[in-house]
Amino acid sequence: MLALGEGLQQIQAEQEYMRMRERAHRNTMESTNARVIWWSFIEAGCLVLMSVGQIMYLRRFFEVRFQMAPSDVVETSQAWTDCLPITTCGLGSRRRAVFEVGMERLFRCGGE
Repeated sequence: MLALGEGLQQIQAEQEYMRMRERAHRNTMESTNARVIWWSFIEAGCLVLMSVGQIMYLRRFFEVRFQMAPSDVVETSQAWTDCLPITTCGLGSRRRAVFEVGMERLFRCGGE
């Protein structure tokens, strides 16, 4: 009978140890799970911010920035402008001349 009582106490102690161990592991698992969820939200937020930033940058890069005023129109060679789908709008005479020289260097239409 004494051996049976000792065996039961040993089983109870083992079960209590297993319960305590299971609680500790569950707490660790729940903590890790919460961190993974927060990290996923932060990562998704960063992706959204990067996407919005890239869209804003590309829109700003490709938008027409100035309106053309009649006084800014300058007669120039149209050879290189025929190659371009976009016109330079609103640039002052001096800036437009510098721009056109640069564009003539960059875009040589028809082997000119």
